[in-house]
Amino acid sequence: MSTQWLALQSFQQGQDLLEAINLVSIHTKLQRDGMAGTEHAEPIQQSREKIKAFLQALATLVHQAETKPDQPLLGIDIRRQQLVDRFLEAKRNPRRFRSTLFKKSIEEAIQLLTAASDEERQQLISSLSELRALIEEHIDRDTARILGEF
Repeated sequence: MSTQWLALQSFQQGQDLLEAINLVSIHTKLQRDGMAGTEHAEPIQQSREKIKAFLQALATLVHQAETKPDQPLLGIDIRRQQLVDRFLEAKRNPRRFRSTLFKKSIEEAIQLLTAASDEERQQLISSLSELRALIEEHIDRDTARILGEF
């Protein structure tokens, strides 16, 4: 596969994930403020599932990378490898990334997707915000690679 094709594919996946993150973030903020309704329950649940699936896959890859840091991750493309590397770098940057997702564990962040208390909702909002920043940076690199051809 060409690097431009991988960048296009990564860009689209990133955009889909950002859409899910934004929907869940907005809904969670509205819940926290007591203004959320149930009219968009299905799209919100689908977005939660999309984020959960992404985080579960990421957790597996991060675990492999942490267990065998000197070996490349097998069975994934270079863009996914770069995302895992960026995630690991972010975990080591406590000044910028302070949420549950980066300070504690991906599994704990996944549990926050069903947050019931205001404190858990705030932790979810922080985790999603930082995940959004990481994904946006990744997408910026995809965009540069895609547009660099034009």
